[in-house]
Amino acid sequence: MTIHNMHDSLIKGGEGEPEVIAILEKQFGISCRDVRLDPRAQKDDIDYYYTIGNNPTEHGLEIKTDFYFPKNVALEVISTIQSTNPYKGTEGCILKTKSDRLAYYFIKHNKLIMCETKGLQKFTLDAWKSGKYRQVEIDNRSEINKEVKWRALVILVPVKEFEQQKFITKIINNTKEILNG
Repeated sequence: MTIHNMHDSLIKGGEGEPEVIAILEKQFGISCRDVRLDPRAQKDDIDYYYTIGNNPTEHGLEIKTDFYFPKNVALEVISTIQSTNPYKGTEGCILKTKSDRLAYYFIKHNKLIMCETKGLQKFTLDAWKSGKYRQVEIDNRSEINKEVKWRALVILVPVKEFEQQKFITKIINNTKEILNG
């Protein structure tokens, strides 16, 4: 079982978001608007709205930052497990988000994987139901007293297999070069 400090994760995750935005702006001419503090966007689990070029249509973007070696992609199925049933609880962000795109950023490994959200959601549900992938419960602990605040359930999909899925729209392996170039 993984011990996880949610406060530290939010801080670390926040470190990756500006880099993802900079990469998208440099590579694709995408303009992003931060909506993380907007109550409606929070409800829809959307971090940013983006536009492409001169087209004013806004699209939702959710960003997930990972600091570990990208052996697996962790797909959160349940964000708050009920104590009486580990397979029931609050939907995880992957299933809950109403974003159009979801970005997985492996910050220490210079890798950004862009996903079409609806395809990712279908894959996540199918993968969970099939039992094909390892499932892990994660304790999210309070930073103050290390008490378990809630437990989440994720499935671990090998990165190489994840990258072959049809919902992947772009894989960028040289993010530091883009950021520094």
